[in-house]
Amino acid sequence: MKRLLIAAAFAAMAAVTATCAPPASGYAGTATWGTPLPHNAGAYPRIIVENHTGASWDIQQALSTWDVPISYGTCVTGVVCVRITEVGSLGGNRVGLTTVPGTVGDVITIQLAGNPKMTSLQARQDIVHEFGHVLGLGHDNIGVMHAAITGAFLSPDAAEVARVRSLYLG
Repeated sequence: MKRLLIAAAFAAMAAVTATCAPPASGYAGTATWGTPLPHNAGAYPRIIVENHTGASWDIQQALSTWDVPISYGTCVTGVVCVRITEVGSLGGNRVGLTTVPGTVGDVITIQLAGNPKMTSLQARQDIVHEFGHVLGLGHDNIGVMHAAITGAFLSPDAAEVARVRSLYLG
């Protein structure tokens, strides 16, 4: 029944489906995901998010769904800095792009592109999805990490949370 409802949600939103752009690079200069951010063994990294978006993007509420410690403010040395910005367009129907630099200590960027056809649910899924990339996850065939941003998934599912926990907490 749950899969049937999910399939119906995908079908109903197909006309306004947006996609996540492929990652520009993975951590340490690779093009793969699954590599955690620098951290002490058995602990999440210290993450500071600089939010440079407008009020229409509810960044804090969306990121809280990952259940990892995050601070908000101005980045300082010695922490993982994530800068979230709003851009006019990423080309085509892309609505999110996460860039993880190859050098530890460089700023990770998330670019969010508003789309007039995008719903508030799609915008929230886009934020949660892009932060999943920051945490080291790649695209999946279902859930918030699916490349299609439909608005059907507003928080990571148990398997996605478990993958993040295993990357950091062992």
